[in-house]
Amino acid sequence: MKDSPGTLPQKRPWQLLVIGDGGTLLTQQDIEALTRILDLLPHVAGLDITTSAGSARVSRDVLALQLHFVLSSESMGNHDSGYDEWRYVC
Repeated sequence: MKDSPGTLPQKRPWQLLVIGDGGTLLTQQDIEALTRILDLLPHVAGLDITTSAGSARVSRDVLALQLHFVLSSESMGNHDSGYDEWRYVC
């Protein structure tokens, strides 16, 4: 999705976070549509979706961008965060 007059900018202070098996079948078009919905409805905390793969929760994750920067800036070595089911898509 390219920026054009009348659209929201692509730079966001958050990432799209999909938690659950239902997110495994999302296409890039689905991801863009879900991102757009959350852009247009800032009062909505998240969405529950159901696909043929199961259900998932879609939400904004502002902290992930900050945490990613911190983790990338430090030498963390091998560790198990326990969040393998989280999928950052934007």
